[in-house]
Amino acid sequence: MNAEEIREARVSYFEKRKDGKYYFTVRLARPVGDNSVYRTYQDFYDFHIKLMELFPEEAGEGGRERTIPYLPGQVVRYTQQHQTKNQKSKIKIK
Repeated sequence: MNAEEIREARVSYFEKRKDGKYYFTVRLARPVGDNSVYRTYQDFYDFHIKLMELFPEEAGEGGRERTIPYLPGQVVRYTQQHQTKNQKSKIKIK
């Protein structure tokens, strides 16, 4: 078994950082120990597109069964304050 081989990878946490982007903590399990890497949704999206380009049959081209799973769309989370602000702008006060 190669020491660099990744046995498992999973998203364990996400957070919004000062640059306004959400970062996902990806835990990597390796034979020599675990570590983490941090990736944005855009990183996952770019990787997904690259996989589909490199493996067109697995992406379902030519009427084949798709084995590369679909990537969920990016979800924008709104805070309670944002929702309240939007609701206030929709209410006309006389």
